[in-house]
Amino acid sequence: MRKAVLRTDTCDRGPEVAPAITKSVMTSYHSKMSSHSTAVKTKHVPLTAPQRLEIIGRLESGKSQSVVQAAYNIGFSTIYDMKTQRDQLFSFVASN
Repeated sequence: MRKAVLRTDTCDRGPEVAPAITKSVMTSYHSKMSSHSTAVKTKHVPLTAPQRLEIIGRLESGKSQSVVQAAYNIGFSTIYDMKTQRDQLFSFVASN
């Protein structure tokens, strides 16, 4: 008995068959990946300069990042960015 062979070249339905299979496999893969995700994406929260200074002050006084993150509804990467841009923020506030 002959085995069926999936052909992806241009003869005998090749171009039509391969994309359909690839799309269904990728859709299945992405739906499985999204169901296992437990991270909650925070919404964009615009922070003023005084709020940023307050956040930096809280972090420097010993508050944990998770407490500050929950209080302001911001992500960890936002806190990290503020810590790395601390000097620029202070010079901006001092000049205004």
